[in-house]
Order: sequence, then C-alpha cells, then structure tokens
Amino acid sequence: MPGAFTYDPASKRVTVIGGNEASPADFSSWVAADRAGTLTLWTGTPATGITLTNQVRPCEKLALPLDFIIAGATDIGAGDTIGITGTDAWGQVQNETLATEASGTFTTSKRWRTITNVDCNGFVTGTLTIRQPQWGVIWDKGNNQYQLDALFQVGDGVTSTCFKEWDRQIVFSDFGFGVGSYLITAKANAVCQLGYLVDESKKATSLGCSVISVSTIYHHLFKRETGATFNLYSCQARAGYASKLVQGNTLIGNMSRIWNTLLNRVWPDWNLEDIVPDIYNMTITSSNWGFRYNGGATLTLSRIFTLDTNQSVAQYGSGDLIIWDSEFIKETGIYYNGFSGNTYLINCLKESWEITWTGTPKTGSLYRQYTLDLKVSDKEDTAISGAAVKIYDQDGNLVADLTSGADGKIAQQILTYKRYYWDGAATAVQDYYPYRLVISKAGYETYEDKLNPDRKMDLEVALASYQPRHPLEVELPALAPLEVSLKAARLEVEIHG
Repeated sequence: MPGAFTYDPASKRVTVIGGNEASPADFSSWVAADRAGTLTLWTGTPATGITLTNQVRPCEKLALPLDFIIAGATDIGAGDTIGITGTDAWGQVQNETLATEASGTFTTSKRWRTITNVDCNGFVTGTLTIRQPQWGVIWDKGNNQYQLDALFQVGDGVTSTCFKEWDRQIVFSDFGFGVGSYLITAKANAVCQLGYLVDESKKATSLGCSVISVSTIYHHLFKRETGATFNLYSCQARAGYASKLVQGNTLIGNMSRIWNTLLNRVWPDWNLEDIVPDIYNMTITSSNWGFRYNGGATLTLSRIFTLDTNQSVAQYGSGDLIIWDSEFIKETGIYYNGFSGNTYLINCLKESWEITWTGTPKTGSLYRQYTLDLKVSDKEDTAISGAAVKIYDQDGNLVADLTSGADGKIAQQILTYKRYYWDGAATAVQDYYPYRLVISKAGYETYEDKLNPDRKMDLEVALASYQPRHPLEVELPALAPLEVSLKAARLEVEIHG
C-alpha cells in the first residue's frame, strides 16, 4: 500500500510520509498499516492488581487476543500463572489463566474488549509487557466509513508526501486530544486532498468527504503549514463544538483551496501566510462566526453563504477583504476589532448592516457595492457599438468613461452604494448615489438617467434615432393668447346678389 504510516501513542498522532499523485496514500493504506502494527498496553515489573496504561483498542473487531510477554524473569517456574479479568466483545465479564513456566510470549485464547485486572502469580522479577496486535486507532466500518481515534499528520516537513481521499465519511471520536488540537495537519512538501476535482477551469468538484468531530472541547479541524497544499473539494465538515476550520503556524492559517464546501458549527479563520487561499461556494451554518479574517494581503472570496451565525463577517487588523455574490441570512451584522483595512461586499444579500467596533484603530471602512452590466441598442434591438457611456457621481465627478463594444456592451462596472465607517462615536453612513448615466452616439438621441445602485443591475438602453429638423423650419417663441372683445351695438351685413 502507498505511504508509510507511524503511530505515536504519546502524542496520539498518526503520521504518513510518501505516496505520490499517481499512487497517493489513503485511508485503506492507513487501515493496513494499523492492522500490521502493535500497541503496548502496559509494561513494567510483574505484580498483582495491574491496570492497563492503554485500554484495549479492538476497533470494529470488538475484541482481540492479547500477547503477554515476559522477559528476564529469574524467579519464574512451574505452577506460575498470569490471571486475567476483563470483558468480551459483548461486554460480558470473563477470566483466563495463562500458564507461565518460563520467560516468553503467551497469547490469550480468548478475545478481549477490555482488561480490568492482571495478576502475576509466583514471579515478581523481569519485565512484563502486555501488547495488542494492532494500533487500533482507525475503525473500518465498511461502506466508505472510518472512525479515527488519533490525530492525523500528512508529511514530516521534509519528505514528499501525497494523501488523497474522496467519497468517505470520517468521524473523529472524542479520544482525549487537548484543547486547541489540530485534527488533520498538512506539513511542508505534503499534499492533502479531500474530495475529487472534476474540472479546474469551472471549479467543478464531486465525491467530497464528510469530516465530523464529536468532541465538545475547543479545537481546530485542519491545519496547513507553510509549504503544504491542502484542498477541500465538495466536502462537509461538522463539529460537536463550534470549532475553527483552520489554524496556522502562529496565529491563523489558510487552506489552499476550499471549493463547494458546507460547514456546520465550524467557521473559517484566516491570517494570510505564504499563499492566498482560493475559496469558492462555501456555506457556513450554526456557527459562532461566519467568515473571520485576521489581516494581511487582499483576500477575495465569492459565493459565501452564512445561515444562523453571529456576525457573518469579522475582520481584524489591516488588509482588505473582498466578497462577491454572497448571502448572509439570520445573522447579527459585522464585527471589527482594531480594524484599519477595507471590506468590499459586492452583490451581496445581507440581513443586517450593523457594525460592532472594538479595539483600536477604528479607521477601516465597509463599502456596499453592486455591479452594473449595460448594453446599448437601437429600437430594433440591434447592438450599437462605439456609443460613449459616461457615469457621474452625485457631485458631478466623472467616475466611468466607456465605449460600447461590437455587442453593444460595456465592461462591467462596480458602483458604491454606501460606505460605513466610524466617526468617533458611532457608525456613520456615506451615500454615494444617485449616479447620472449619459449615453451618446452620433445619429442617435442622447440618453440620460439616474442610477440608484442598491442591487445588481443588468440594463439595456435603446437609443432613439436622431430626427433632424427641416432646413426652413423656424422655431418661434410662444405668444400670449389673443383676446378679442366685441362691443358693437349693431352689426350690419350687406348681401350682393
């Protein structure tokens, strides 16, 4: 099987190195390594009343035969025994006695789910080791389902490593990892990919993995260290405790790609390091936060959907965050802490535009923006090329000077609707509308109208043909109405025949 796996009981971590794009390591190769390994449950001087340091881990086998290894015993002889008490696969109490007349390895005939007591009878010298015939930290439950009872590290920071898996359900049990632990870590020179990439140019993905953590302590699901690649495609992630999706080397890390992914009780938390992550079509539900960004270079996202979160967007420090075509539902607004950057929400549907300002400085701004797509045509719906399209702000300043193309369209424009900022006492709002749109072209009447960009706009303007006046046509000023008053007493009419 591809990849070399090792298990460290002290850190409760499995590490894989090796594998490549053509033959990556996967969970089936982890299972094979686990079943080929051994785990020491207890080691020490023979005695009575021994309780295991590590309990038996049979995984889906439910119970295992165990090895009792005696080395260097000088007082062992005929009639000496090891008495074992514990439970079988179904939790029923059972006992077994091993005859131990000399040092060596003694394997139980019964299978054990737990060991509650071990008594060494007749000898107290040498070393006793109790061992099971597998690590017992990954359950293969069939139907592409695995339970992990260990942290997982891809790579050692030096060796080229590739781990890929798709169409799997992965459940991390509450196996006693510490607060703030990282469940899956990708080290330098390693590739970790969950899900299947169908078409990179279209960001089309499928066969994602479902990653579930049942622990109720604060922890992190994924960590990408500098120099690693960590991609999630069409995945789902859920935590028993509201958890961060990603944690980095010192503060907060970033994945390489997250495409078409659903997060439940998990929020993404970023501080840009060696790469800018590529995030597309991500849904966040029932989380403490929506999307939290801790500053650095400009980060651009698209199609982010949050439902039932607190603040849907949170930003710390400097750096710009640009979010396109997203929706934020059942949320309480935006959170800024010591914020000096800019947030641009473009074509976003948002229930609350309330901002919570904390820390210093408070010099950042939120820009609420929408796009304008415009086509110029004539009354017969024929595209007009070469039309001059000018957009002016509310102060009469020219903000766009464009020309329609052969298809009658202009380059898409982004217009600011409102700016939100801290005025020293509270959130202030600066309106940028209305804008004035002027379209002109020789042979056509000039078109002029106001724009109020409070939503995404897709307009088609039909210009009327210019109607020239007759050369002799004279336009006279309007005259006042002519009033006539007849006061003649008699009207005489002569008729000539």
